[in-house]
Amino acid sequence: MALLVATASAQAAACPTGKVHDRHGHCVVPAKRHVKSAPGTAAAVGATTTGAVATQAAANPAPLAEAAFPRSRTRGSSENITVTGSLLAHSNYTATAPISVISAKQIFNSQTQTLEDILRLQPSVGTSGNYSSTNNGGNGSSCIDLRNLGINRTLVLVNGKRYIQSGYGDGFSCVDLDTIPLATVDHIDTLKDGASTIYGADAVAGVINVVTKQHFTGTQIEVGGNTSTYGDGREGSVSGITGFDIQHGRGNVLLSGSYLDRGAIKQTSRNWANPVITGDNGPGEAPLLNSGYIPTGRYFGLDSGDGYGTANAAGTALRPYTSADRYNYGELQYLNSRLVQANLCTARRL
Repeated sequence: MALLVATASAQAAACPTGKVHDRHGHCVVPAKRHVKSAPGTAAAVGATTTGAVATQAAANPAPLAEAAFPRSRTRGSSENITVTGSLLAHSNYTATAPISVISAKQIFNSQTQTLEDILRLQPSVGTSGNYSSTNNGGNGSSCIDLRNLGINRTLVLVNGKRYIQSGYGDGFSCVDLDTIPLATVDHIDTLKDGASTIYGADAVAGVINVVTKQHFTGTQIEVGGNTSTYGDGREGSVSGITGFDIQHGRGNVLLSGSYLDRGAIKQTSRNWANPVITGDNGPGEAPLLNSGYIPTGRYFGLDSGDGYGTANAAGTALRPYTSADRYNYGELQYLNSRLVQANLCTARRL
């Protein structure tokens, strides 16, 4: 075996450069071969090699295996992962929403003296809140309501934050607008669409955001007075506000105070509200006036019959009940109740 190797080496040394021995021992020019490889093996793609090199490449297919099965990413590389399911991407916090803005100039031109008066000029404000016209249960507070969904479904914010509520008992807890001085208000934003997904269940009807003056400097005093066309409901008010910057303009101190006295207007003071119309009897028929619930009471079965009766003036006996006994509660009801309001406010911003 060693002899054969030596002979082959000797014959190989005798061949000129560029030729090899064939199987018969003759010196010949080697045949050219083209070896195909998988993409990514740059050493073999399009290369021309001899038979010995081709045999070696075929016997060592490591580059082809690496090309077919690339290695995983190195550490430090980042990939975007999109998670679908219960946490789907949404734009509730960035979507546009209809917002009405009442500026300080509009408040001044309206000649209103309370936040309640300026907000009730909007069509979206309902009638189920506690207002100056509320009778039989009013507690002096001013609780706004949007869309008649209730005062507990309208969220009131001050400078984008929840404002403290005034507790007047079950069902009456709300933000009393009378506790916010009108002189300190810069503008009012009203979100008329429901915002329960952002703020919670108390924002189903909408959100009212009262924005106060942030960097007010100087002193301002206002004195006003109003009266109705009929000469009643007289109103007088005085308010003042002063402010100055601190810490080289980075902070501000604000002080304000106001006093308001407004007279009452009874329902009997207006012909269109007196007497009270409680029912419609149809075309051509007189409407039903006043209330059948009367102070002296109404009793069924007078004289063992089926008629109604009521007590006499002395309250000692019963007499037949007639339509003239119906109760006109408009004599005691207010279209606008009396309001006396005084407040003092101070604010500091750093």
